[in-house]
Amino acid sequence: MAIKVNNTEIISDGQQLANVTGCSGLYGSFHGQATVTSSNINFTTPLMTCTMSAAQSFTESGGGVGRTCTLLLDTSSNKYAPTFSSNINWEGGSEPTWSGYQHWQITFTYVASNDIRASAVGYTASAPTESIGLHGTSGSPDSTTSGFGSASDLICGMRFTSGGDVQKYTTGVAQGSNTGLWTFSTSLWNNIVPSQTYYIRATSHSGISLSSTYSSSINTWNALSSSHYFRYFIAGPSNNFGSTTGVMKIEIASDSIGSNILATGYYEWDMNGTA
Repeated sequence: MAIKVNNTEIISDGQQLANVTGCSGLYGSFHGQATVTSSNINFTTPLMTCTMSAAQSFTESGGGVGRTCTLLLDTSSNKYAPTFSSNINWEGGSEPTWSGYQHWQITFTYVASNDIRASAVGYTASAPTESIGLHGTSGSPDSTTSGFGSASDLICGMRFTSGGDVQKYTTGVAQGSNTGLWTFSTSLWNNIVPSQTYYIRATSHSGISLSSTYSSSINTWNALSSSHYFRYFIAGPSNNFGSTTGVMKIEIASDSIGSNILATGYYEWDMNGTA
């Protein structure tokens, strides 16, 4: 709440002095109000908070020689990376490794428009160790049953997202009454947001072959910088088709030629018609 003397504001809603000149004296408890920001370091708001929901670039405003401000930054459990402009000069000449901590206290001092000096202190435990994993083995693959449902054709299979999720897809009806695209439980191929580009390869292991029409390139290393489907296709109607099974082999590697395979999984789809 602003404070006025003789109807003149002397302390603003943001807890800043205003319209005060030629004064001296003492004050007791006087605290700045935290301002929520999403992408701007504003030197007219001395204390800011930001909780990141994605990687974010920050700009600066309200600068003036000698002004300081503090940003309490929460990069979330995903450890999203902030990007700061070249005007920011970090203590010791080295920008912090943002993935090391979730919570950061960052202090900025404005010296010039191209010389904003900053220091950062990280809190909480280090980021979790990245872990790549898939489901099922050749002898005991992850299994899903899918029927035609109301679809004239049956398309079903897996989707691996660039964010680390494993999903399933069917145009019919699968176990648990799932249809369309759904997250495979809470399973991930990567336990955190991927820190680098990984590569995925799908091959037809047994049974019906994967559809090249409804899949990313098969038996090829595809970059997981984007999401990839690997699916089966059965032409309808359902009464022209009985039952068949397909098992796909999925591999994830750290390089584009598969010289370092990090995980291998097997996914079985049992496809049922009404013939």
